[in-house]
Amino acid sequence: ENLEFDWDWHVDAFDNMRPGSSAIAEFFDMPVSKITVALRSVDEDYGICIPEIVVLGKDAPVDRATFAEYSYENAQYNTPQLVYESLSFGQIGGLKSGYGYDLTHDDGTDGAYVVGNWCEDQSLFFNNVYGNRFYVEAEITVFENASYPYSTNQSDPYPKFGLAVSTPENTVFYYIDGNASYTSKAIGCAQRTLDNKDWDWNTTEQNFNAPGISYSKGNYVKLAILRDGAKFYFILDGVLAFTYDEFYVFDADKAAAVGFRSFSTGMKIRNYSATDDGAVINDKLAQYAG
Repeated sequence: ENLEFDWDWHVDAFDNMRPGSSAIAEFFDMPVSKITVALRSVDEDYGICIPEIVVLGKDAPVDRATFAEYSYENAQYNTPQLVYESLSFGQIGGLKSGYGYDLTHDDGTDGAYVVGNWCEDQSLFFNNVYGNRFYVEAEITVFENASYPYSTNQSDPYPKFGLAVSTPENTVFYYIDGNASYTSKAIGCAQRTLDNKDWDWNTTEQNFNAPGISYSKGNYVKLAILRDGAKFYFILDGVLAFTYDEFYVFDADKAAAVGFRSFSTGMKIRNYSATDDGAVINDKLAQYAG
């Protein structure tokens, strides 16, 4: 009982599982006619995936003529990292949502919401907007007291969460710029490097103080992006925060998907919508660009 997986041995410094990693139980010689293997998830809200179970032993005479058939019981779980699509979210333009979102409650009702609850970089895309003019908004709250681990067993010191505009070549990320305890009061915007290998924190990142924001302990922050060709309007709690029109890939005609992105953050998203309706875009331009 209580056989634990050797994470230190089987996982590298970047939290990647080494090929062939396994949990092994070895016993002294004993006659066996029945084997029961019990598995328990470390978190009761998640299922577990077992690729195979292998039993090694030697044939030996026993006092029974037949063996019971192999069988197993597999409980059903709502496992968010295995659900990639829902009513509003999924795949579009060659982009696929990540596994770190629970989409169970994205049902089109007034109380619909989405939960992000996984570490590292997670993305979620609306499945019906892909263009060069659109408006996207959502209300987000952080429900954890600390950020999730990133690469090590420590909390991510630079967690971020917010809206994203993406193509297969690049991504624009408009975010709340958090710290490990989610007490910071700042927003920012960054894009990927031109080769799309990393985030371009040094060249074109935009950072702004936002002393009035509140996004934890049940409080929601409202983020919105209005895109009109190459020009992006970044909106915070209904007020234009800043604009930018010099992103690498996003010229006036470049179509893109919209959605959410998070770095190691447990968050709940509600009142979300995305539209490329021209009348809505023009109304928003009159409101924020006039």
